[in-house]
Amino acid sequence: CGGCGGCGGCGGCGGMPAMGGPGPEWFPPAAPQTFAPAMPRGGRCTGTVVKGSDRFGFIHLDSGEGDMFVMPQGCMSFGGCIPPIGTRVEFTIVTDAKTGRPRAEEVVPESGYGAAYGKGKGKA
Repeated sequence: CGGCGGCGGCGGCGGMPAMGGPGPEWFPPAAPQTFAPAMPRGGRCTGTVVKGSDRFGFIHLDSGEGDMFVMPQGCMSFGGCIPPIGTRVEFTIVTDAKTGRPRAEEVVPESGYGAAYGKGKGKA
């Protein structure tokens, strides 16, 4: 139907009993939509910080594959804060144990791997 992709209740495919279909238990579970970067997990990637707040941020991958989620705990070289927007960074991709999704870890300034960088608010 182009809706939910496996009768998750959108009603477009008639799979729900109310629509005359067999119900969701008839359909196999839909494959989860996951982000699969070309860089193998555990490898180093580079990118630019494009969004940030006190709780999380996103790094746009240089490979063009989208944005990578990052948490302040993964940015210890920036004082445990998300780096300022526009900052060039290098990082490792790990799988988040809680969500099973990829996120950036060991985020460091691109030109100074492992160097301390301030508090993440644009101040050195």
